[in-house]
Amino acid sequence: MRARRTRARRARCDRHGPARGLGEQLHFPEWFGQNWDALADCLTDFSWREAEGYVLVLEQLGDFRAAGDDDFDTLIEILSDASASWGVMGIPFWAFLVIEA
Repeated sequence: MRARRTRARRARCDRHGPARGLGEQLHFPEWFGQNWDALADCLTDFSWREAEGYVLVLEQLGDFRAAGDDDFDTLIEILSDASASWGVMGIPFWAFLVIEA
């Protein structure tokens, strides 16, 4: 199986920073709205970047998680939903989060 693997570093900790940073790193299409809803849409529709499976490695998330707001939980929920959506179609989707201690 050939999976597309992408390493992404989070760019900012503000409300829309994580979505925007991932959009830049993953080269989302022009229509990407740089917010949580748009991130969810793009992670469940890689028609512009087709592969047999997807692996995301998100690094340097320690400060983002430590910020204590709901954004980290929102990111986890979006990644989980994307994985489930791809799983229904039989296409692997993994997201690995590297959180520094």
